[in-house]
Amino acid sequence: MKKKSVFAIAVVMATALGVWAQQPVSVTTAYGQFTFDATVSTERYLGQKLRGAIVNNTTKDWVDLEFAIIYYDSYGHKVDALIGNTIRVAELKKGASYALGHGSGEIILIRGAGKGETPIGHYEVSLKEGTIPAKYTFALLKKTLVKTGKPSIAESSDLAFSDDLTGFVFSISKRQFGFVLQNKTDEPIEIDWNKVAFVDVIGASHKVMHSGVKYIGRNEPLAPTTIPPSAKLEDIVFPSDYVYYSEGKYGGWTEVPLFPDGDKALAFKGQTFTVFMPVRVNGIVKNYSFKFKITDVAL
Repeated sequence: MKKKSVFAIAVVMATALGVWAQQPVSVTTAYGQFTFDATVSTERYLGQKLRGAIVNNTTKDWVDLEFAIIYYDSYGHKVDALIGNTIRVAELKKGASYALGHGSGEIILIRGAGKGETPIGHYEVSLKEGTIPAKYTFALLKKTLVKTGKPSIAESSDLAFSDDLTGFVFSISKRQFGFVLQNKTDEPIEIDWNKVAFVDVIGASHKVMHSGVKYIGRNEPLAPTTIPPSAKLEDIVFPSDYVYYSEGKYGGWTEVPLFPDGDKALAFKGQTFTVFMPVRVNGIVKNYSFKFKITDVAL
């Protein structure tokens, strides 16, 4: 995802040791300003802390924000902060605020602390990274006939399909492709998940997983699902190679979104993708191929 780079630097000066007092400062972006209203306090046994809040006064919601802070002593020399030099905020909607340290303040750990810790004289704040969530609008492409009798393609915003055998209603987001399948027959319907595919906007086909499949078993053969007569199935389709595991302290399982956030999302407007889903009824396989269009993307 494309990140928003550094837009501005805000400098706050200290007036005295102990608790600082200063006017709120702003960090400017192309979409408005973040108000950084914080003080540094020296607390007995706790060292120095950054207390206050960040307010989103921009016109956008943001995710994955990272503010960088550089501290200086009263002589203007850079102070080597080991902790407290980065503030990360997972989500901050427009008009909302984030309390530093969830209200308890951010601890500032200076190299050499305990050996006459250097009092902070001032600091600089910059917005290092940040992403604006994208809002996607989808349509199901359906073949239809015009007055001339020639086939045409219509865009259906209700994301629903129905024939004599089945009824599908789809629900699509940036992170998930969901559907409800209605069995309209008097016979069971079977989905062979090993033959279902997600075809992305560049035409690449992906093996899928669905609800109940553990991440660790995403690449193993999948058992079929049976929908009894007149019953419904609610499930999802997700590319199995969009899931990966990373090692390390902050590692774990991660899902790559179906569609990105940020400026990169704008290039997806007008693109199409497909879900191929064969179903078996009375020993006969019917191949459903649902094609969708991204009709709009807004930041």
